[in-house]
Amino acid sequence: MNTTEAAKQIIVTHDGTFHADELFAIATFLDGQARRATEIVRTRDPDLIADADVVIDVGFSFNPRTWRFDHHQPDAPRRPEGENYSSFGLLWRHLGRDYVRRCYRPDNGPVYERDVNAIFEAVDRSFVRSIDRIDNGEQAPGPDSIASLIDHHNPLLPDDDSNALFHHMLFVVRTMLKRLVDRAIVSQLHMRQVEEILSAGTPNAEILVLDRDINWRKAIHEIEAAQNVKFVVGPGKIRPNGEIQEWYVSTVTVEPGTFEDRASLPSSWGAKSGQDLVAATGVATARFCHRKLFLATASERDDAISLAELALQASRA
Repeated sequence: MNTTEAAKQIIVTHDGTFHADELFAIATFLDGQARRATEIVRTRDPDLIADADVVIDVGFSFNPRTWRFDHHQPDAPRRPEGENYSSFGLLWRHLGRDYVRRCYRPDNGPVYERDVNAIFEAVDRSFVRSIDRIDNGEQAPGPDSIASLIDHHNPLLPDDDSNALFHHMLFVVRTMLKRLVDRAIVSQLHMRQVEEILSAGTPNAEILVLDRDINWRKAIHEIEAAQNVKFVVGPGKIRPNGEIQEWYVSTVTVEPGTFEDRASLPSSWGAKSGQDLVAATGVATARFCHRKLFLATASERDDAISLAELALQASRA
């Protein structure tokens, strides 16, 4: 790399049509590694490639020690199961954990390596691999996929400025990747919080009661101790001052992304609200039950727990 610290770090990628893989790869480098000003050069000129500090998706070379990250050469690395990497996958493999660490905020608490590894793997599994497959022709991009939307931003008319469009999409991609990892961090933190609640013991192993606004849906399917949970009680509407106005009772699906529940709310509650639901349940502050029987609410925490207990009893009948 350049020896002068004040000099810009030169990143080279190919010119012509831009794709999701090099944009996300460059975003990974910029926000996971770069420590000084950078300049991105889009070219296939061998001399410019040879002189660059970082080369991404061009150059027919992979060598992390010299910051070369291409995947088009015959000896390009593959994943352990044999799938091809794109330049994004290669950069994520090399810098993904550093990227995750940089995304942590002070209010996230201490950075545990097991969480960093879990977040790294989750992002790789849920997002990076699909970009790899699409770029290598191993998966067709859907018309509304990120890869397709990025392709649509390539020049359309003769006087379109390709570099301006590239840098516009790079800004968008950096924002998207940062937000995706931020969400993965919060999801992992919530996973750990659910684990802590379950490990401390609960009055009823089939009802999980949360006193904080936690996204529990991923944890409930991945944590072994949560496999018997049928209903989750938690804070619903929360005022800006933190006051909880409403508590919910939610069913738990058998599998992520499906609509089959481990147990449903009683059919006699469906589509009822206010005094009609109070009469049907005998719970004083019961407020609403969805007609599809996956959600009910109450004004008070203890009443929401009572609804969950009644629903559990009904599911066993």
